[in-house]
Amino acid sequence: YQRRVRAFLSVLLSPHPLFFLSFFLSFSLSLSLSAMMPISTNLRIFVYFFLFLLSAHSMKRYDNDSVFRIHVSEPSQLELLESFQDSPQFYSFWTSHNPVDLQVNNEKVSETRKLLTENNVKFEGLIENVQQLLDKEQEELLRRDSKRKGYDFLEHYNTYEENIDWLKGMSKTYSNMSKLVTIGKSYEGRKIVAIKIFSPNKGANPEKRSIWFDATIHAREWIAPATANFILSHFLTEYDRDSDVRDILEDTDLYFLPIFNPDGYVYSWEADRFWRKTRSPNPQTPGCVGTDANRNWPKGWGDTHGASSDPCATSYYGSAPFSEVEVKQVAEFLSNLTRLIGYLNVHSYSQRWMYPWGYSPDLAPDQKEMDKCAKRSVKALTKVNGTPYIYGQVSVVLYPATGSSIDWVYDELGVVHAYGIELRDTGWYGFLLPENQIIPTANETLAGFKEYARYVIDKDKDM
Repeated sequence: YQRRVRAFLSVLLSPHPLFFLSFFLSFSLSLSLSAMMPISTNLRIFVYFFLFLLSAHSMKRYDNDSVFRIHVSEPSQLELLESFQDSPQFYSFWTSHNPVDLQVNNEKVSETRKLLTENNVKFEGLIENVQQLLDKEQEELLRRDSKRKGYDFLEHYNTYEENIDWLKGMSKTYSNMSKLVTIGKSYEGRKIVAIKIFSPNKGANPEKRSIWFDATIHAREWIAPATANFILSHFLTEYDRDSDVRDILEDTDLYFLPIFNPDGYVYSWEADRFWRKTRSPNPQTPGCVGTDANRNWPKGWGDTHGASSDPCATSYYGSAPFSEVEVKQVAEFLSNLTRLIGYLNVHSYSQRWMYPWGYSPDLAPDQKEMDKCAKRSVKALTKVNGTPYIYGQVSVVLYPATGSSIDWVYDELGVVHAYGIELRDTGWYGFLLPENQIIPTANETLAGFKEYARYVIDKDKDM
């Protein structure tokens, strides 16, 4: 409701021809039905259609934008792709590993096809019209009613406010084994809320081992918080029935932060579905807002391999390490955990389970151990639905990623088992994974997470 009201006000204050068309259509519909329905019902229909049209207008549209999958086979082709980074208003890299998934603005689709063809670059169309997928997702969202009896929160994508309310409810229901933790506040003043889960027999113990799981450091990756919520719910609701859950919680506490980047996440619901960054201003470039929160950590910060110095780019690394208040507060919280033995930073998409380093092509000192844990985790994950995952070093199996959280956690906090996970899919839907894939994605990730947790606990016991 609040989202719809904000959409209404934004359009009302910035009149547009669609505003008047929306009003006319909605008013005409209400008049045509007035003879057949009570006024209260008629008014409800009027408001529904009016706000629906206004909300559709308030979101940034991507009509006839396309996504190309590009296969790079030689350096000159890579240079061509790198030149696209200079025009973030026309090009957005959905992935940067080979093959590359590139979103192309409708104004540049024909020109880009011609450029790729002339340079003998192999490519295929992945998504012909991005807006069609967005419209389908919006239709799903409009059909949902989170207040409806029987509504299953875990089967849907949910707003920031709905996520916070749900976490509060879960911590209240399972107060004997969970506790809400406010990490801090975002740039726009929203709470960064995590939940701590512990054994109801042992209680919360600051000296106990800890494993951390965060999601939505990149706002547009909606499957990430949905998966985090599914897993944390399983650990709360299935304690009496799942021996794996009991065993893990006997040995470690779990921290889940479903929405790392609240401002960006809200913006992805209200204004631009593909928003990735935070929402802090960049004074040197007032028209370009936000920083990539997973390029804002100190390790490798400022290197433009896998990050950008352009404030308008989606991978902008910020004005300084920890310039983003969200990143700084999470880092401080992690630093104060007494026995952090595991860290997972969850994203979408491309189905990968990755370890440091991202800022360097060199092998980390603990590479063999990291690889062994990743292999076991992926095997458990794949066993559930047969979903194939690639595992390995970030800079090898994905792309160079400087200033990332897992490199900092590994290098600075000494957490050997720090991983970045890219969830489903491999590009057919990209960031617009349908809701009917939430449970299968989350269920297989739960299996991978349980294997991961058991492995790192056993390793810590052996030390």
